[in-house]
Parts: sequence; C-alpha cells; structure tokens
Amino acid sequence: MSIDFSCLRQILFIIFLLVYYSNETTAQISKGNFLVGGEGGFSLNENEIDLDGNIIANNESFIRLAPNIGYFLVANLAFGVIIDIQLKNSNNSFGSTNSEKIYSAGPFIRYYFLKKGRVNMFIQSAYTIGKGDYTFSSDPVEAFGELNQSENKHNIDLSGYALKTGLAFFLSRNVSLELSLRYHNSTENRESRYLRFANGVVEEFEGIQTTKNTGLSFGVGFQIHLGQPS
Repeated sequence: MSIDFSCLRQILFIIFLLVYYSNETTAQISKGNFLVGGEGGFSLNENEIDLDGNIIANNESFIRLAPNIGYFLVANLAFGVIIDIQLKNSNNSFGSTNSEKIYSAGPFIRYYFLKKGRVNMFIQSAYTIGKGDYTFSSDPVEAFGELNQSENKHNIDLSGYALKTGLAFFLSRNVSLELSLRYHNSTENRESRYLRFANGVVEEFEGIQTTKNTGLSFGVGFQIHLGQPS
C-alpha cells in the first residue's frame, strides 16, 4: 500500500492563506506563560518478498506520539518535559509477528527567534531516557525435515538526544501549527532471550546487544500557549 502525498502542497497553501489573512497576533511567548502540545506521526507499509516462488507478504505499522509541557522562564525561552512514545508492529503471511514498544521522557529547551508575528522560527533540543520491550514469535514451520518455531524477547534500555528546528504558524494568539525537521541520535541496550523449538527440543540463547540509531524526520505538531498576553 502506498500513501499519496500529492495533497501536501494544497495543505501548505491553505496554511499560508490562513496565516496571511489572519489578524496580526502577538504570540504567548513571554515570561511566565505555559506551552502545552506535541507532535506525532503514523505510517503503514506493505511489501512482498518472492522466495523461490513462495510469496511472503509483510505488513508494518508505526506510531509516534510526543506530548510536551513547558514554561517560559524568560521571554522566547521555554524549558519543560517531553514524553516520547513509539509503537511498532509487523506480521507476515508465514505467521511471524513483531511488536516493539518504547517509552521515554526527559527535559527539553526551546527558543523562539522572533518576539511577535504570525510566523516564528524555533529551535529545540531534548534529552530522553527510557525503556521498552520487543517480542518476535513465529508459527511452526517445517524446514529441512524439521518442525521449527521460535520466540525472541528483548528488554530495552535507551538514551539519546534530539535537535529540532521549524516554523510555528500562529493561527490565533494561543494556538500554533508547527512544521519541523528533527535529528535524533540514540543508543539502545537490548537484553535478549531467544527460544527455538525444533522437533520437541528447546534451545535457549541469551545475550546483550547495543544499537546506535541516527536519523532525520519531518514532523507536524501543534502548541497551545497559556498565560497573559505579551
């Protein structure tokens, strides 16, 4: 299944019109105000693998939610806490399933470059630590004269930082829509336990693996600014 992004230009054009024709606003980014909001993402992916005439169909889904709450200690500069939730699931036509859940939290700092206006540019950095789990399981499959089934579980500890920059479009004095580019760098330590069942014999393996992740992502979010007008 493919996702059509052809409407992105129309959405951006509508946002531009809303911002351009709205009244001049002074954003709530002064000392003593609160910042409540977040960003999120969702993706679906399907693919097929031809393995010597056997077609394996894979389905994958990914959800990310990152709510935040912050406080402006001084004008244009907010400190706060961000929570990052990531959920991944996949399955294939051979009966294998994967599930991963990661929950992390930590402090963030955000700076707005302009004191007022309908559009403002911001930069944000955050550091998070968290935990999660990963589970893989498969249905019994006969291969090379053996009936095989496997199960794999990971306990995940992770830490990392993220840098984000973007534009905030203030649709009103208190509400902004954000388009941003995010860079993340994290390290995962996975304590794994692997079980393999073959013709009634159980084999167990344990180990620890370290994975380093880096990447860029495009995000859409919103913020609600609470407090007295600037």
